[in-house]
Amino acid sequence: MRTAREAWQRGDAVALARSLSRGARLLVDAGGSVAVPARRATGAAAVAAAMVALTEALPVSSIADAEVNGAPGLTLLHDERVVGVVGFGVRGRAVSHVWAIVNPAKLAHWNG
Repeated sequence: MRTAREAWQRGDAVALARSLSRGARLLVDAGGSVAVPARRATGAAAVAAAMVALTEALPVSSIADAEVNGAPGLTLLHDERVVGVVGFGVRGRAVSHVWAIVNPAKLAHWNG
């Protein structure tokens, strides 16, 4: 996950796409209260571009490793406050699924 995190933090969609499977899928839960550029994407390049666009649309100052529902994940932070949680499904060495939660109501317990 380190390679994906570093590429995402740099905004490097090409490098980020290399860590994704060719048929990767993205689903973003914004809860209707956060404007996001894309709620769904399919394919490594499209998913990587949507992930970069997501962090450009949110106030994200850093991305940190996290465990999300027992799986590898990342937290999107702004001033040490969680503004997004991202979980990954991994097949082999590549990320096959990306689930991003940016709905503030669902992030309350992350900011306890």
